Amino acid sequence: MNTRRVVLVAALAFMLAWSTLVSLAAQKSRHPVAPREARLLSRAEVAHHDRPEDCWLVIRGKAYDVTKYLSAHPAPPRTITDHCGKESTSAFETKERGRAHSPQAWQLLETYFVGEVRD
Repeated sequence: MNTRRVVLVAALAFMLAWSTLVSLAAQKSRHPVAPREARLLSRAEVAHHDRPEDCWLVIRGKAYDVTKYLSAHPAPPRTITDHCGKESTSAFETKERGRAHSPQAWQLLETYFVGEVRD
């Protein structure tokens, strides 16, 4: 009987912890990171940031400084560094393989926002 009770308590603790994590994740997704005040950038300005040590991408008309993210990206850094200083919307939207990035990846991208790119 004691073993049964221990298993039941452990299962309840697990369910409580899991529901707490799900609740926190739901709250976070309802409150996305607020974008910083937009700077206006030219494509020429963004083009100067074309190296792994200084890597900006243009995605959907916005510039993102992803330099610090390169080492954390799950794919090899080259999947990003090939696009430094360039228009990268298609590459980001399709991962160059026809698969979309997750909503979480789009949300993470916003934390690297630098400014709006004018044409």
